Parts: sequence; structure tokens; C-alpha cells
Amino acid sequence: QRRAEIKLNIDDFPPLSTVVAKQAQNFVQRRPITTALWAVGLLLAATATGCTADEVARMRYEAALDKADHIIEGELRRAREAVRKAEADYYGVKGWFSCNEACQRAWKTVEREQANKNRVEGKVNAMIHSGKVEVGVWSTFAVQDVRKSFWDSWESGKEFAQRMTMWDAMFMAFSPRDRDEGLAGVVIQLVLRYLTNLTLGLGAAFVYFIVTVYGLIQSYGPSLLSSVMFFFLVLISALGVLAAYMVGI
Repeated sequence: QRRAEIKLNIDDFPPLSTVVAKQAQNFVQRRPITTALWAVGLLLAATATGCTADEVARMRYEAALDKADHIIEGELRRAREAVRKAEADYYGVKGWFSCNEACQRAWKTVEREQANKNRVEGKVNAMIHSGKVEVGVWSTFAVQDVRKSFWDSWESGKEFAQRMTMWDAMFMAFSPRDRDEGLAGVVIQLVLRYLTNLTLGLGAAFVYFIVTVYGLIQSYGPSLLSSVMFFFLVLISALGVLAAYMVGI
């Protein structure tokens, strides 16, 4: 029995836009909470700016940061230079497998200068913390710090993808099998590897951001409830941006 020939025509398939819209509708219907959180996260990432601090709090915040900058440029810079000098003197007298009396004195100097540097850094951190507490975690200053931290992590993830793809291209140049595939095949492989590296890089950057942003939130001295709420909003915003970007590519 002969099988009937099936001829397919491009008109037999629905438009791509229809397929995408149908899949998106099905996803929303199956996961309404996830979709709502994603939409809220994107909205927050695009529009959230924080609450404007009052004039007194803003002035105290800026004064604390100015004092901290003054210490960083003066006392802290001198303390760091003293540590570098003490370490250079120590390694200049240190033997390969022994440390004589001069070496031990040099090491004690290193410890003393390091302790002084730590003390100055603690003073700077305490001064910055006191200024941040004045404006609070819901202020525009806190939101700007979180945004900067996110985009710095984001750029580091993209730079990771670019570096790894460059190394992939170098290895492919020395691979006989890859050279035989032709220019089009090599380009397709590089694009796929870049997308893979980008996924890994942005995923790692997201994890790093989430781990570090909690400390950034705590530096503004919020209450437990405020810190949890703010962290949750930051989390869904970052996830919303990451999901939208990965779906877009």
C-alpha cells in the first residue's frame, strides 16, 4: 500500500507572532503569581527611585561622607603607605627560611602599621554608616547605591562572557576541526559559545550581587522588617531584569 505524500506549505503553519503570543498566554495562565512578580520586578527596576530624605538628614549624610572622604584622602592614605613601606622593609630583611632579630622587629612594625590602618578604616566605615542611617534604606541614596551595585555586577558578568569567548576563539583558531568548518560554522559556534558564557557570567554576577547587596542594605541601619522587605523587592527586581534579558536574547 502506497503512502500518501504529504506536502507542507509555509501557509500551513501559523505566524511566529501567533505562536509566541499563544505560549506567553499559556505561561501566564499556568503561573500567574510568577508572572505578576516578574512584572512588578520590572516595574520597580524601571521606575523605583526611593524616598527623598528631608533637608536635615541629607545635610548630615553629605557631611558624614565629606568627613569620610577627607580621612580617606589624608589619614587612611598615609596609613596604607606606611603598611606598604613596612612590608617592603620586612621582605628586604627576611631570609628564605629564617627570620633574625631585625626581621622580627620589621614584622612587628608591619603588624603595628596594619593595626593602625584597620583602625582608620573602621573609623571611616563608622562615619559612612552614621551618615547612611540618617537617610535610611528607603531613601534615594540607598536605591542609587543598590542600582550601582547591580549594574557593576552586570557589567562584570558581560566582561566575563567576552573574555571567555575570546579564549574560545583563540582555541578554535588552533583546532584543525574548527578550521575545516568554514567561516559560517565558526561564526555560529562563537555566537553559541558567547550566549553560553553570557548565561554563566550573568548568573554568577546575579548571585554575587544578591550576596553583597544584603550587606549594603544593612549599612543603612534598617529594622528587621524593613531590611527583609527591601531585600525582597531588590531580589524580584534583579530577577525580573535578568529573566527579561535572557528571554530577549
